[in-house]
Amino acid sequence: MGKDHIIVRDPLNVLNDGSNIYVGRKRSVFDKYKDKSGLYIGKVIESQSVGTNWYNKPVLLDSMSPHAIFICGMRGSGKSYTLGVIAEEMATKNKGAGVIVIDPMGIFWSMKQKNKIAQEKSFLRRWGLSAKGFDNVCVFLPEGHANDAPSDTFDRVFSIRPSEVSIDEWCLTFNIDRFETMGLLLERVIDRVRRGYMTVDEIEVESKGDDYDLADLIDCINLEDSINSNERGFKQTTRRALLARLNGADKWGIFSKEGTQLKDLSRRGIVSVVDVSFLDDNVRALVVGILARNLLNTRKVISRHEATGNLKNIFGAIPVTWLMIDEAHILVPASGQKTAATDPIIEYVRQGRQPGCSLVLATQQPAAIDSRVLSQTDILFCHKLVYDDDIKAVTRRMPAEMPAKFKDGHFIKNLPIGVAIVGDKEEQSSRSFLAQIRPRISQHEGRERTSSIDLDPDVVRENLKELLAERYADSEPDELGELVSSIEQEYDVSFNVDELLNELAHEGAIDREVTELPPDDPDLGERHVEPSEHDASLSSSPEPVLPSERDAPADVADSGGATSEVPAAQTDDTSLVEFPIDHDHHVDIEPADTTYAQEPLAPSESFTEEDRYRRDVNYEKVIIVPERIDADGISSMAKTHKKRRLIGKPDEISSMYMVFYPLWKVMVDVFPKNEPYVSLALYVDAITNELVVNDRKTTRTRGIRDLVSLPADGRSFLRYLIKRENPTYEEISRERDITRKKTESKVASLIDRELVKLKKVGDSYEVRPADHFFLIESPLDKRLKNVQFDVIEDYVETDAIVEPVVPKKDAHAAVELFPDVRVWDQHIVYYPYWVVTYESGSSVRTEIFDAVTGKRDADVGNMLRGRL
Repeated sequence: MGKDHIIVRDPLNVLNDGSNIYVGRKRSVFDKYKDKSGLYIGKVIESQSVGTNWYNKPVLLDSMSPHAIFICGMRGSGKSYTLGVIAEEMATKNKGAGVIVIDPMGIFWSMKQKNKIAQEKSFLRRWGLSAKGFDNVCVFLPEGHANDAPSDTFDRVFSIRPSEVSIDEWCLTFNIDRFETMGLLLERVIDRVRRGYMTVDEIEVESKGDDYDLADLIDCINLEDSINSNERGFKQTTRRALLARLNGADKWGIFSKEGTQLKDLSRRGIVSVVDVSFLDDNVRALVVGILARNLLNTRKVISRHEATGNLKNIFGAIPVTWLMIDEAHILVPASGQKTAATDPIIEYVRQGRQPGCSLVLATQQPAAIDSRVLSQTDILFCHKLVYDDDIKAVTRRMPAEMPAKFKDGHFIKNLPIGVAIVGDKEEQSSRSFLAQIRPRISQHEGRERTSSIDLDPDVVRENLKELLAERYADSEPDELGELVSSIEQEYDVSFNVDELLNELAHEGAIDREVTELPPDDPDLGERHVEPSEHDASLSSSPEPVLPSERDAPADVADSGGATSEVPAAQTDDTSLVEFPIDHDHHVDIEPADTTYAQEPLAPSESFTEEDRYRRDVNYEKVIIVPERIDADGISSMAKTHKKRRLIGKPDEISSMYMVFYPLWKVMVDVFPKNEPYVSLALYVDAITNELVVNDRKTTRTRGIRDLVSLPADGRSFLRYLIKRENPTYEEISRERDITRKKTESKVASLIDRELVKLKKVGDSYEVRPADHFFLIESPLDKRLKNVQFDVIEDYVETDAIVEPVVPKKDAHAAVELFPDVRVWDQHIVYYPYWVVTYESGSSVRTEIFDAVTGKRDADVGNMLRGRL
């Protein structure tokens, strides 16, 4: 790999003050305010061979005017990190705006803490920055989930009034048709609750107006006269289905009669983090949709008063607001899909400019975003992308001209972590350019968790002392030692038990005599080893590296005149981010000037052979259950299943790869007698048409496909035989009230299908079900209810997808074998399995391992071996 420096031949003309360049700032705003409220997001990381060279110049993002900003990049490329940098800058530089961050992953609460990552602290020093937590960050959690998170990770709870939800938003969230029976019932219920109604017992219920809760809606369905009328009302099944949904909505934890006021969320100089990580995607969409709609409508009114100078009507009102949304493709998806957030966000981005509503969207799938949102973007940050559809979506929508080399798919696929192509619509900007995003000054929790958890040793030490203080009185010395040892092993730290106990004794936390520690014992005392260079290189977080000013070309002006808000570059120990070059696919990059000092990339930034290989692989975007067992994990598990042979060589693992097995996810409403209604998901194997179960002996039912293949009377007859223990012909005729001839005919039909068999006992024949049946009688059986998966939409290799065989109608029929069940949604999801091949001489065998649990799955293995 060559150490080439990016030099772009196209001149870069940008709004600048000689020391900084500006993104998104109008000339008129710059002339009046200069660098005021300019958000320091990073530095230019390219050189220009024609015109002024802006290499190493600080990049300031405008926050005086409203903007629609789009940030994209594959997982781990730095998109959420960039979103966090913008939020940090808003918290520091723009005290006149309110900021609301929609946090679907639960990572932005850490803005209240300073950056504790040792490697990033060194980057901060190089950039002239220092770690800092933010006191003006307020984290909101859904009211019903306040007990699900540590109290020090959030500040307040939020809730929504049911009256804030429109009929269309209810229908989208419940996934029901607005103009079908259930949608019409919901509309009537809301209308009756607002206006008042008469019950079936002729009791008048007063009007609630907008002051109602979910219990009022549920009572109306159960009590309102016209809804329950036999002549003009709604069927019981429809009422039950809507009741099941409303009862489910009550468990979302987001509704209350009072609700959270908008002025509590959008406050001047405050970053409000709305943590929706505990909510399902459809509920997140509902929350964001209502918030976006309320923000836009409120700001429309306030902006009119601001325009007329009518201050008495706007004192303490909602300020201009920046709404920041991570994982935006879930909320405003493309391809004709729609959520409760789709229309509100589209209206927000279309109409938000005049009332001062800014929008920042981040996503790892730009091709999966509604194009109506992308078309309104005026500033775009593009981090590394690997899928062609996503790259095309970005190059089509980049608001500034892209140099030819930037449009090359291989160039975008090879962008280092933390580097972005930046473009804006302002006329002063001639084209897009490359920028290195600055390091975060607050803690970034958006890193992938690995088996090695990286925590601040001081934090671990204090927590360990608290544990020791709690357990000291009731524990033996050996038990305390084991506790410390387990903490050391899990978090890769080292402490001395006696030293910690001495400290607790000094502090009066425990009753113990202080013991004297030998001063020269190397095994005593806390040992904290700074991360090695090798360890640091394994970090998956963005690692910004600042180009050294002393090595910059002569025509790059010194940026030391920048204000303290934009630190000057340091002159020691800095290096340029290296751009990996694919020599098989040439990109027009000139060799660097020999005066440039460069360092090798960390492994996480390097361009690998795997990256080259992935370009030639076809991908398909599907809904999957994310795997939990990675390649290293399955390798260890697979080794334990090697067979040792008395003769010949022991097994050797010859290959391991992942496949995605199709399941029908069938959403049903269950209406059991004398029990609450339930809405849940059942999973049907899309190869065998058997139900997926959580049973110690098996993962699939046996016999569902046989029942589905029978006519209705045949299913009833077979179910009877399975439940009844070995009846004779005479017993069947008597108990089923049918003739002997009809009994023999029915039994013969099932014998032909090999579903039952006859066994002669004395002078009679017993009818016995085939040995393979394993059926579950109720959808509420815990062996079915416990089969619940988190799913995501992701790109997977086309060759790894096992095509479904069972048609939709058959899976539908399999579920409706249960009584009192109604199917309301159905789609394919793919479940991950590891395929491991063992060889011993000429002998080859294949085992299938569940990539979520790590267990061998014989049922799926039987279906996959022939297909692979």
